[in-house]
Amino acid sequence: MSITGIILAGGLGTRMEGVCKGVPKAVLEFNGSPFIVHQVLWLMGVCNEIIIAAGHNSDGISSIFRQEVWRGMGIRVVGEQSPLGTGGAIRLAATRASNELIFVCNGDTVVSDVDVRRIAEIHVMRRSQITAVLTKNDDMVQNCGAITVRDNLVIGFDEGKGERRIRWDNASSTGCYIMNRRFVLENFETFGERTSQLSLERELLPLFVSRGLVDAVVGMNRYVIDFGKPDRYERLKRIEDSVLPAITLGAR
Repeated sequence: MSITGIILAGGLGTRMEGVCKGVPKAVLEFNGSPFIVHQVLWLMGVCNEIIIAAGHNSDGISSIFRQEVWRGMGIRVVGEQSPLGTGGAIRLAATRASNELIFVCNGDTVVSDVDVRRIAEIHVMRRSQITAVLTKNDDMVQNCGAITVRDNLVIGFDEGKGERRIRWDNASSTGCYIMNRRFVLENFETFGERTSQLSLERELLPLFVSRGLVDAVVGMNRYVIDFGKPDRYERLKRIEDSVLPAITLGAR
């Protein structure tokens, strides 16, 4: 089974100005290496090509993967002429992908215990278009409990509408998805003639959920840490020795 990994690494880091100091969040160092390097090493265990959607300020990421050590490893960095948003970035990366199966993850989120290949197998078996990888973990997760699930189908997606307690019928997003390339190319279009950014979480997913097109795999991941805020970044730095090795456990 061939899978293209897409890392969304184009965040502007507006909440992290004092930490990022002009560099992308994905290149902040943990355990002596940029976080994006940890992610790439993880995905290399399960994806035969990796595309980094690096946004319009891609030089900091491109400079890493132009080094000789990465040559011939199937890693490409895709920049943007102007900010496209998460939805637009995924579509742009999908135009460069050679596989029908796409695994999407965020370049500022540590997620452990994600068995990418097994989730892809479930996705194919269900004949899904999008499979959201969800978690019951409620520690350091953004928009906790925002996703409602019934019989492995996402029926409610309320990102940005406040935190909720984890119950039997809801979960939180890990920011990871399996998607079909053709579906992305045909459905991740901008609305009308708009030129603004297109959000996966706030625009596309609610639309697809309303049409019954988003399936779910729910797990209990030990770590789901979005380090896009200074307090979360500092906490991750304090526990990085135990957390960073754990992200590779899902690669099969």
